Amino acid sequence: MITDTVFICYSNKDVDNANEIDKALKNAGVNTWIKTINGIDDDDIQVAIKSAKLFLIITSNNAFNDETLKQEKNYARVNNVDRQLLKIESCDTEDKMRWNTLPSVDYSANDDTWLQTILNKIKTSTENNEESSDIKRDVVTKSSASIEEENNVEVPKTPTTPIKEEVPTTNVDEFLNELSEDFEYYRFKMTNQIKSSYYGLGALVTASVILLVGLYFWDGFQEFMEKGQEKLKYLGTVGGLIPSTLSTFSISKIKEKKKRRDGIDDFERILSRMKKGLVPNSKEHILDLEDEFIKYIKS
Repeated sequence: MITDTVFICYSNKDVDNANEIDKALKNAGVNTWIKTINGIDDDDIQVAIKSAKLFLIITSNNAFNDETLKQEKNYARVNNVDRQLLKIESCDTEDKMRWNTLPSVDYSANDDTWLQTILNKIKTSTENNEESSDIKRDVVTKSSASIEEENNVEVPKTPTTPIKEEVPTTNVDEFLNELSEDFEYYRFKMTNQIKSSYYGLGALVTASVILLVGLYFWDGFQEFMEKGQEKLKYLGTVGGLIPSTLSTFSISKIKEKKKRRDGIDDFERILSRMKKGLVPNSKEHILDLEDEFIKYIKS
């Protein structure tokens, strides 16, 4: 029976699915931690995340917009907890920063492929941890034997209590590289939106021209003009304003997107100084820069 804990992270709007998944995992012999059973105290949640073998994210369109879920997900990332997406509906993670790098599997109540994937992942993680613990014990045993042999001194036996494995600290370089990828991804996204805006602008102007030409060649247009000459004298002015107004609106949007894309240069400049060691580059400073970047792209 597998006894390693899986922390189930979910949006409150997906609580029914989360409970179903929790039940299926428990039936498979997996220890789970879920707020519907274990509570919503922040301190308890933090301890549960840090001690979990796997941080399972119930992934949906609701999850993308859930701030509490994002905070828990970020806490798991900072503490280097293995994360896995479990999609309960069709949703695009490729376009979501910090989601598109995580492994994912689709959930189905009628197919246990997702369950086998999670069980295999826990098993692999457990075996790696046990192997690491064995190596540590071997090192301690060999060191004690060497001291005893060299100095002919009996070394006190240490209690055979399990060695508590410390949570590894993510390398600062990994954080810097990850943040650099986020900057590049946002720049790429803005560039694509600018291109799409140009295409949309061209389509709007073309549609306006086609509309005006169609009115001009309309069979009843001449008769319509004779009956309403006074009213139609404004047609040319109004027709000219249509593409002009649309162009002004679209160009303003394009300028705004270009300004936001170019604003990434300031973040990249700070990141470059961090990489060179010219400014403080501790994990806390990197996370502060990340928070500022998230505020920037949401503003």
